[in-house]
Amino acid sequence: AADNGRLKWSFPTDAAVYGSPAIASDGRIYIGECETGSAFEYHFKFYCLNIDGTKHWDMDTGAGVYGSPAIGADNTAYSGSWAGTFYSVSLDGNTQWSVNAYRSFNSSPAVGNNGLVYVGCKNNSFYSLIDPSTIDKYSKEDKKKRKDWTFVTGKSIGLSSPAIGD
Repeated sequence: AADNGRLKWSFPTDAAVYGSPAIASDGRIYIGECETGSAFEYHFKFYCLNIDGTKHWDMDTGAGVYGSPAIGADNTAYSGSWAGTFYSVSLDGNTQWSVNAYRSFNSSPAVGNNGLVYVGCKNNSFYSLIDPSTIDKYSKEDKKKRKDWTFVTGKSIGLSSPAIGD
């Protein structure tokens, strides 16, 4: 607890946690699990915990979650996996949409106030992804692809995370 430094609660995961947790405005905590030596071999989980440390839900990501998740203004959680899938997850734990880049999303995403989600990938690309629930200006085809734009970096974006400025 913040007032006395004593442990308030703990939550046991089935594997290591490498990323920092993200806390939504409703107090729920989002975190993924991963083991680097076996990130592709097991079905690791992405968790949503209640403010008291109990599990609200978990979802199977098919591979480890290395980076920290990001939370949108509507409490949508965004996270990528080592399997190369980037997820948009609703408050109830359902996948709203996903993008598969066929290489690991180890980078932590950043959510812009413009409704776009920015994330780097080990496939040598940096993505600006469309969250269709927050943006109306894109065509039906653009929303289906989920990609606003992709910048090919020439090098893997494995561990760096984007930052958003003015």
